[in-house]
Amino acid sequence: MTVSIDFQRLRRALVPMVLLALAGTLGCERPVQPAPRSTRTSEESRDEGWSQILISFQGAMNSRTDRPRDEARRLAQDLLRRLQGQGASSFERLAHTYSDHSSGGRGGRVEDGTETAPQVERVVQHLRPGEVGPAVVESAEGFHVVKRN
Repeated sequence: MTVSIDFQRLRRALVPMVLLALAGTLGCERPVQPAPRSTRTSEESRDEGWSQILISFQGAMNSRTDRPRDEARRLAQDLLRRLQGQGASSFERLAHTYSDHSSGGRGGRVEDGTETAPQVERVVQHLRPGEVGPAVVESAEGFHVVKRN
């Protein structure tokens, strides 16, 4: 039997509870209230999430390439420069062509519940919708070029 855990949903559910518990423990007069749940429909939520172009290298986690690490870094930096010059609109095409991640076939769109390296997640959290990350992010899987959808 396979168990699938949606860590993002779990975190969203647990953080407000932890904040309320901490507020009570610290003796706050008025505990912090959790943010109201989104009332958006699934149609409106399609623009949420993020996309990536992963350039892997030989020896990286889950890698199936013999590309040297330096070559992978140069390719990722080149793709980032191209996106900064052309705009994020070409992201899907470049992800489909270059990404070594399974999300490449979806134009780089990362599915909900996909485990994400913390350093990648931190960058994505600070991006505005439609914005491409300011730099290439390195993880155990390789070099990531990220975009907030």
